[in-house]
Amino acid sequence: MKAQRQQATTGSTWGPTWKSWLDSGLPVLRSLATLLVALAAAPAADTFRFVVLGDRTGGAQPGIYEQVWKEAVVEGPAFVVSVGDTIEGMNDATVETEWEAVEHILAPYRRYALYLAPGNHDVWSERSERAFQKHVRHALHYGFDYSRRISRFSTTAGRSSFRRTS
Repeated sequence: MKAQRQQATTGSTWGPTWKSWLDSGLPVLRSLATLLVALAAAPAADTFRFVVLGDRTGGAQPGIYEQVWKEAVVEGPAFVVSVGDTIEGMNDATVETEWEAVEHILAPYRRYALYLAPGNHDVWSERSERAFQKHVRHALHYGFDYSRRISRFSTTAGRSSFRRTS
């Protein structure tokens, strides 16, 4: 390219027209090429990423859920959905303690929209339903719209009949 520029400067091979184009046109082409590369690399305006978290019950190993969160947020998700069974549950005496432990884990990630579906380990009694709504910060069954690609996400699983507990 250096040789071509020297030739363009002297006018010996390419003549003054090449020098004019090289001086004025090449920066424009470089800018256009840079813009095209940037547009090709940029995500479309209606694209997004989201994370789906699986069942956490069945003897959750300490630190695994936390590690999953650390890895998930690297992707920059627009929102996070959990399929349910966030706590071991099934015991009204420990439901608040279990949700408080989950709240501690979730605290650093509350900047992300978080949608937890109620699993049978999360909600099994009226007391557990109240705890779920308190800590999840949503109604038991709810939905949300996101972008034009997801028209409705909804936790519409059938509601069980609860026996009254004291």
